Amino acid sequence: MKERINEFELLSQIDKNDLKGLNAVRNFIAHDYDSVDDEILEIVLRVHIPKLKEQLLKL
Repeated sequence: MKERINEFELLSQIDKNDLKGLNAVRNFIAHDYDSVDDEILEIVLRVHIPKLKEQLLKL
């Protein structure tokens, strides 16, 4: 079984620009919901999130 990595170790292995981008997207969706393009959001959820999950599971 793979040893669990703590969140600080995990965050240290992710590019800082990617973390800033994730935070910016979250803030945009949370605070400017009416302007969110549903098609772009769907692409992010269906394509990019699974890729991110795959990369994180490799850490």
